[in-house]
Amino acid sequence: ANTFHCAVSDALLVAWIFYRYLWGGGVIDDRRCAALGTCCAYAPPAGMLAARTLGRVLALSRGAGQLVHGRAAAAAAAAGATSDAVGARRAAESLSTAELFRLLDACKVDYRDALEKKELVERLLAARAGLPTAAAALVERALASAAAPSPAALRRSSSQGARHGLSVPLQPEEAGVVATFARAAPSVAFITAVGVAQGGALVPRGGAEASPRGTGSGFLWDAQGHVVTNYHVIQHATRVAVSVGEGKDAKTFEAGLVGVDRDKDLAVLKLRDVPQDYALQPLDVGTSSSLLVGQTAMAIGNPFGLDRSLSVGVVSAVGREVRSVSGRTIAGVIQTDAAINPGNSGGPLLDSRGALIGVNTMILSPSGAFAGVGFAVPVDTVRRSVNQILRHGRVARAGLGVSVFHGSEGAMGLPGVLVMVVPPQSEAQRAGLRGTVQDARTGQTILGDVITEVDGTAVRGTEDLLNLLESKAVGQTVELTVQRGTMLAATRRVRLRLQDVGPTD
Repeated sequence: ANTFHCAVSDALLVAWIFYRYLWGGGVIDDRRCAALGTCCAYAPPAGMLAARTLGRVLALSRGAGQLVHGRAAAAAAAAGATSDAVGARRAAESLSTAELFRLLDACKVDYRDALEKKELVERLLAARAGLPTAAAALVERALASAAAPSPAALRRSSSQGARHGLSVPLQPEEAGVVATFARAAPSVAFITAVGVAQGGALVPRGGAEASPRGTGSGFLWDAQGHVVTNYHVIQHATRVAVSVGEGKDAKTFEAGLVGVDRDKDLAVLKLRDVPQDYALQPLDVGTSSSLLVGQTAMAIGNPFGLDRSLSVGVVSAVGREVRSVSGRTIAGVIQTDAAINPGNSGGPLLDSRGALIGVNTMILSPSGAFAGVGFAVPVDTVRRSVNQILRHGRVARAGLGVSVFHGSEGAMGLPGVLVMVVPPQSEAQRAGLRGTVQDARTGQTILGDVITEVDGTAVRGTEDLLNLLESKAVGQTVELTVQRGTMLAATRRVRLRLQDVGPTD
């Protein structure tokens, strides 16, 4: 009976230790081994069985240690090809910007303030040493092969939702949405724009008065109190109030304008007089470069003044084009069927993990009500504009530094874009670009160069030219294909360094 009792105690002790310290993720160190020895001393008087118990525990501990060390060794082996700093940097620089976005996003490394690719590389290399094992292995494999990691690995969600005290169990998909909303909602801003009316039916006879111009949405970009919204939300406002947080933590602040990008319908505000002990919660910033049609899309905003409302849908299409308030085309726009209504403008469009993928900006509807077609400015575009505004107070635009004829495609029967004025001593003049002039003797108009291609891509009209230049950087050299001379019979190629031509008004 005594031996049976010892055997049962032995088995229970081993089972408890295996569950508590191995499955539970614990580590059996010297202190815990001493504690286990004390447990064996109080076991029934079968010292040999007690000793065997401790022996088994230590063996399991050594096995677990070997497993942990085995995982570390596997990560180290994956890093073998890029172990030295020079090799790692060379491998990181060979990755595309989209691949760097995906890696940083998968490793939960914040890169919202990175403006150039080299900054993304530096952020990735700086974070290597401190990453968890799984994330480190992902980075090292990517650096070793200089190839993108599998989409499935990058899109795997680490969160399975939260209980929130609900009595009815949630499905995993529901729990994920609930948890995402709980994390993101405090970062969403309710924006009230107050302006001075300039006339119209709502202005009393006798003069203008300050009046609410409307409400919209926005979101916290960083912990310094910068808020991103649509330009059209605050376009005519003389004063802006921004509410952030939820419940007892909700606060309303006055906000000042930092800068705008009219061409992308974006504006950056800065909260004023934020108490030092008030914690602002910025959104996680994702990437729009790898979005797939059918992915979950969640819109949080303030439709019709109903603050922090959530709607869930999917990414219906990518690569759409819409026209901004400046009349310029916004390319790469995300289409979604997540409900977007008046008041949602400027609010975030999130993926299933709660990372920002776009800024809700407009809907397509014959009635003015939501009809299942909403559009969001992609976050990669938002990041470029916001970072330039925060660094320089405005958005730099790469351009040719010349005046062109602004007409529709095929205007005047020309095969491309007609150059009207080339400023003296400009980069364009030094490159050999010719403008349209009038012959002083005959009074005839001599057409300037007609731009038909930029870096081999056809240009059919002004919008094509502007969109192509938008993807270029200030200081970058482009090759223009132009037609000139009588009947535009001669074709020339002109290499030109792009200038900062400022925002488009």
